[in-house]
Amino acid sequence: MSCRTELMMMKQGLLLTLLSVVLSLSAAAGEGEDFFEKRVRPLLVERCYKCHSGAKAGGGLSLE
Repeated sequence: MSCRTELMMMKQGLLLTLLSVVLSLSAAAGEGEDFFEKRVRPLLVERCYKCHSGAKAGGGLSLE
């Protein structure tokens, strides 16, 4: 193979690797958001929102 062909193949391999990493990270971010909405937010609403919302948020932590 010529140097030009090897360089082109290396660039294509790098591009495919970067693309797969980006797609994996975006999928993981979506799963994390789904986990938060289904598992964490309901607990915050049930146990924390009453005291940590509105103008007088307890301990200075507002969940709004």
